[in-house]
Amino acid sequence: MKQFPAFLSPQPRQILELLEPTIVKRLQNEKRGQGIGKHYKPFLTVQDVPSKGRIHRRPSLTHNRIVHLLSDLELAAFLLFDWQTSVIDIREQFPLNPEITIDIAKRLGIKHPAYNGVIQVMTTDLLVDFNLNGQHSTQAVSVKYSQDLED
Repeated sequence: MKQFPAFLSPQPRQILELLEPTIVKRLQNEKRGQGIGKHYKPFLTVQDVPSKGRIHRRPSLTHNRIVHLLSDLELAAFLLFDWQTSVIDIREQFPLNPEITIDIAKRLGIKHPAYNGVIQVMTTDLLVDFNLNGQHSTQAVSVKYSQDLED
């Protein structure tokens, strides 16, 4: 049986368990969701969350580190960016600021994800940095299967 870090419950591995305040604090202490380029550590890894389908850990051409992708669709999107010469960094499973996501949920009139009253930290699948004609820009990319768009 595969061993998981002590702060992650191996049976069952549910994303909800990752978002208890003590666990979020531990992930922050491990510098998860921080850094750039080769030194970025994804907030969530393939070992932390269940995935629909296959997971992928593969080296990146852009920054020469192993990336953690949670589906074949994320892999396809990642590969499209990884081969573009204008892309200077790709960060997967990037944490979003809860204050901003709570505000967005309120403006849209939807309930922000929470578990037992504890607000969840949401992530975007890819955060891509571009250098286009000397101009730096960053784009958050959410990768979803069409049948999951209503969820």
